[in-house]
Amino acid sequence: MPKFMRSIQIPVVSNPPVPVSDQVIIYGSDSGLNQATTAGDKNFDLAGSVVEFSFADVSPIFIGKSQLNLSIGEVIIEILTPFNNIATTITVGDSGDNSRLFTSDGNDPSDVGKYSCDSDYVYSTEEDIYLYIDGVNTSGSGVVRVYFN
Repeated sequence: MPKFMRSIQIPVVSNPPVPVSDQVIIYGSDSGLNQATTAGDKNFDLAGSVVEFSFADVSPIFIGKSQLNLSIGEVIIEILTPFNNIATTITVGDSGDNSRLFTSDGNDPSDVGKYSCDSDYVYSTEEDIYLYIDGVNTSGSGVVRVYFN
């Protein structure tokens, strides 16, 4: 074995850990390696939320729920396939303000690329977070990532 390789020790537990929504945790048990998995509402965990989208999706596209008193940090919109209508706009926000977290002037849906902003917005109540696509297209896709601070 090369010198730089090391093994890791996975603790053996009698009760499996409880993961947050849509998370997998690998843990050791008396019978070997196991995993604890949940699938539930698309609530943010401490890292954030990642959602794929395309021209065929009906806007608004649900990303997840905000957490009380945690700020929304970086928001990334990555255009993987350009949207063919150059007038298309993409924003991220909530029902009260569609561009609260990411405005349309911070990204270009007709150009492949990764666009980011630091919104640093703190929700005082739980709010649904959405991606809004405005425009009629026959092509276009991407990924949106929303992170907590």
